[in-house]
Amino acid sequence: MSLSFDALTILVILLPGFLCARIFQWLCVRPDQGEMDKVVEALLFSFLVYVGFTAIFGNVQLTRKHVLWLFVLSVVIAVISSTIWKHDWLGAALRKAHVTNRTSRPSVWNEVFENFGMYSSNSLMAGWCSAGFTTSRIVHLRPCF
Repeated sequence: MSLSFDALTILVILLPGFLCARIFQWLCVRPDQGEMDKVVEALLFSFLVYVGFTAIFGNVQLTRKHVLWLFVLSVVIAVISSTIWKHDWLGAALRKAHVTNRTSRPSVWNEVFENFGMYSSNSLMAGWCSAGFTTSRIVHLRPCF
């Protein structure tokens, strides 16, 4: 086999994981990652996609139907993973089992505002205030008098 065919084969093998990792990064608020962290994450997602693929089809062949299923599995795994990450279900289970005290959210404040619905009022520069419920996406700006 030629070098270009081998490189294309490796790219096709890794592409579902990179697609899955990119969708996951779009859907989740996370701290900045280095390039190596992104590659390792994509490799882990590739592993998950191919485990799911072999569980469904039994073997990996690059037909059009299988490539379409790899794409669908990449999107489904990314959406499921981002939902688990956003709601911190895995972290909650690990905290409940006393394995860790950490959260998967990027900040302790994200944890507080996500879990406890409360009213927040913040003073901003130039005499303006923002106010609203922390679980709401609507923030009201008004002058602070």
